[in-house]
Amino acid sequence: MLLFGLIVIAPLLQPGYFWGAHDARHDVYFIFEYDQSVRDGIWFPRWGPDWAFGYGYPFWIVYGPLATFFGELFHHFGGLGFEASVKAVLGLSILACGLAMYGFVRSWLGRNAGLVAAVAYMAIPYHLVDVYVRAAMAESVALVFLPLALWGFRETVRRPRLLAILAAAAAYAAIMWTSNLVALVFTPGLALYVLALLFWRVRDGRGTMDGDRWQAIGGRVLRLALAPAIAFALGLGLSAAFFIPALLEQGYINQSQWFGAYYDPFQHFVYFNQLFNPAWGFGISQPGPNDVAQGALSYQLGAAATLFSLIALVGAARFGRTRRREIWFWGAWAAASIFLTLGISAPAWRYVPLVPFAQFPWRYLMLAILPLSILPGVLVADADGGFAWQRADGGFAWQRAKGGFAWQMAASPGRERLRLAKGKGRLRLADGGFAWQRAASPGKGQRAASPGRGWLRLADGGFAWQTANGKWQMAIRNPQSAIRNPQSAIRNPRWPALLLSTLLLLSSYSYLKVEIREPTPEQGPVSYAALMRFQRTSDEMTGVTAWVDPIPHWSPMADLWVAGEEVTTRVDYAQAPQNETLAVNAQEMGSAHDLVWYFAKDPGQSIVFNRFWYPGWTAYLLDNEGGKPVRELPVERENGPLARVVVPAPPGEGYLLLRFEDTPLRAAARGITWGTLVIIAVVALIQVGRRARKDRLQRGG
Repeated sequence: MLLFGLIVIAPLLQPGYFWGAHDARHDVYFIFEYDQSVRDGIWFPRWGPDWAFGYGYPFWIVYGPLATFFGELFHHFGGLGFEASVKAVLGLSILACGLAMYGFVRSWLGRNAGLVAAVAYMAIPYHLVDVYVRAAMAESVALVFLPLALWGFRETVRRPRLLAILAAAAAYAAIMWTSNLVALVFTPGLALYVLALLFWRVRDGRGTMDGDRWQAIGGRVLRLALAPAIAFALGLGLSAAFFIPALLEQGYINQSQWFGAYYDPFQHFVYFNQLFNPAWGFGISQPGPNDVAQGALSYQLGAAATLFSLIALVGAARFGRTRRREIWFWGAWAAASIFLTLGISAPAWRYVPLVPFAQFPWRYLMLAILPLSILPGVLVADADGGFAWQRADGGFAWQRAKGGFAWQMAASPGRERLRLAKGKGRLRLADGGFAWQRAASPGKGQRAASPGRGWLRLADGGFAWQTANGKWQMAIRNPQSAIRNPQSAIRNPRWPALLLSTLLLLSSYSYLKVEIREPTPEQGPVSYAALMRFQRTSDEMTGVTAWVDPIPHWSPMADLWVAGEEVTTRVDYAQAPQNETLAVNAQEMGSAHDLVWYFAKDPGQSIVFNRFWYPGWTAYLLDNEGGKPVRELPVERENGPLARVVVPAPPGEGYLLLRFEDTPLRAAARGITWGTLVIIAVVALIQVGRRARKDRLQRGG
């Protein structure tokens, strides 16, 4: 899998940077701004100091920071430049996507299916668009956690245990920390998946319940739903420090520039033929049916992935009910995701909550690529039951299949035929030495008491079937009938999976390219001056608070940076006369604080800072330079188009500290996250302690 992955990320390994990609500049300056906070010792910043031409913006309150945090790790500890850090995050995200999808699909379809699904997920066209055309770093990293969340929540329903609950919670929290947009788009699908799994489990167990049927069903639903519900709650708790402020403070942000006009979703529906158009471009989405033909990004599903998925859906009947219905669920997921990209879904975009959060209809391709990656793996999935053994000389083999066993008699080595025994099964050796009859229903006869809990083990040259309680039901000690080579298991031959993986990669191979460019003056080299020029040519970069109107297009700080000078203070000296009435002298400036000395002769004097006002700005009067706060001062919002921070100066002289801090809401949200971590740590320690005591008791016995 990693070999296929290295081929997919090969374009990122060449020198240079793809400055022309849609968000390539944004990614670089996200890390650049994050680094300014880290230099001040703030590893979880809220305020982006240099956005909006130096007035600042609460960027990390509304934008998931995890992908940028990964980039900062490469820059801060790895010594990589900002551009190289972006490439490192994108490249590793592709490989991590493959590993995540491999783990998820292998857990229920086998390793061959996992390999095919992993390669499909890494190389499917929309994923390549995300990385090489859009350079959408946050979304690309979020794609890593989607299969992990599906895997974790599936396990909480199928085999509820502490590890599954914690894994599901961590994966869901990681999605929230990476991209709140992806989280909002993905969560309804995840919820439907969990509900479907719960429904199937309840339905499968109906016949074994006693007493009042509906009461029994209700109790079973509650028991089965408990583990995924706990995982979801823990996931929200782990991400509370981010998502609660992002949700409750969105009204403090001017969002008008991100809705309407170019961002009107009804101008960007995908036309059906574009889902199969192999044209590849690097431009942005444009209204109308001809944008792909004119060089816009591709909206194709992927010919190979789509074809293999359709074949898998048609052939799903060969599986038992448990797998078959899950395979068909993924077919329905694909259909729903594709539907939301098309113009016929306009009513859903108008009236269904959460749907419009994707901004562009084609963003629902991020959900479509999940089933379009999973379903090709179905073609090489292990048979129901999931394992098989074969004698090294080809003499015999057996395999669990559809609740019974598959068995074969070999006329000669290499010429075996597999036969299915449904319902009841029989295990035979080629020499006819013995036969083992499986009970028709679980819990009777010699079969394991709990379905799926038994397994084969070698014993004294033979083999034995072991039940769930650890007792041997049957031990064959005849060396002539021993399974000599357990490594020759015949789950499925490897070559079909390798062939399908190769075809999937080849179908996308021509798209493995990136436009390496030198930066324009509006892009780089990375610096404050280039950041200012970039923002001036990219209107959506100029995020402002809700009280700023109109949006500024330049600033005094931008003048200094572009002229090659250093900005040493955010004090607006034009508002400080520097006389016996009011004098201000800047002492220190950081990403989220200013320290000034001031003298005010009379009451009513104020110091104006070139920072947008936002809840959290707090001012203190210090006892001396760098000293302890004596008292908190009021912070006012300027009554003007820039809505800057204004601090009334008490009469006299002293040192004033302006600092961006967490509000009570943010502090409470952070406390929830820390509290969740403490709960997880305590529960994990208790679980480890119990296991240790159990092991000691067993050894003592």
